[in-house]
Amino acid sequence: GNKAWPSRAMAFHRSAAVLRPIDVDATLDRIGFGRFHWFTIPAIGLFVVAQSLQTNLLAFLPPCAGHAFGISPEDATLLASASFAASCASTPFFGLLADTHGRRGAT
Repeated sequence: GNKAWPSRAMAFHRSAAVLRPIDVDATLDRIGFGRFHWFTIPAIGLFVVAQSLQTNLLAFLPPCAGHAFGISPEDATLLASASFAASCASTPFFGLLADTHGRRGAT
C-alpha cells in the first residue's frame, strides 16, 4: 500500500545487494562543518557566479570585440566559441579531480 514519506531526509546505502536506510541528517551531523567547508562553500559560490557571468557575457562578446578590435564577426564569434569549448573540455578533468581528491567516506 501507500506508505508515508519519513519525516526526516532518508537515503539508501547499497551493501552486498541489500538496501538499508541511512538518515541523511544524522550523517551530516556526524561529518560536521569545519574549516574545509568554510573555505569551500564560498569558493564554489564564487565559481558559480564567475561561470554565470561568463555564459551571459558570451552573448555580448562578439559584437563588442569585433568593434573594439576591428575583427570580423566570424572571428569574434570564434572567440566566444573557444571560451565555451574550453569550458566544456575542462569539465571532465575537474569532475575527475573532484571525484578522486574531493570525496571522503561518510558512512
